[in-house]
Amino acid sequence: MPAERRAAATTVAVAAIGAALAGCGSSSGGATPLSAKLVTVGGQQRVVLSRESAARIGIRTATVRARSGRRRLVAIPYSALLYTADGRTFTYVRAAPLIFVHEPVHVADLTSSEALLSSGPAPGAAVVTAGGEELHGTETGIQEPE
Repeated sequence: MPAERRAAATTVAVAAIGAALAGCGSSSGGATPLSAKLVTVGGQQRVVLSRESAARIGIRTATVRARSGRRRLVAIPYSALLYTADGRTFTYVRAAPLIFVHEPVHVADLTSSEALLSSGPAPGAAVVTAGGEELHGTETGIQEPE
């Protein structure tokens, strides 16, 4: 590569890196507050998000529904079903605005859009359908809170 082209490419790369890094700082000069934290209440861990982090990761919820039939089952959207590293199933339930709790579930059946549960959150509870992976990453320490 000719020296002039190499110098131009280097200048473009340095400018791109500088522009990317410029967004990493805080204009206020103060400490940036945590956007997610773990809080233990009554022996139960809760993931607490800031409004900004909830919007950034796109938290969405749906209501748990009771299913009619012989067996007492509840239905959650399939997207609310998560798995631990060892294959256990769980979901996140909204305990309060911006506060989420990991709740183990027992799957009785699956459809293309729902997980039918024999144990888990009660009908009417709000379960996380988008953003649960990020909550789990925060809870387990796999992902640092942003």
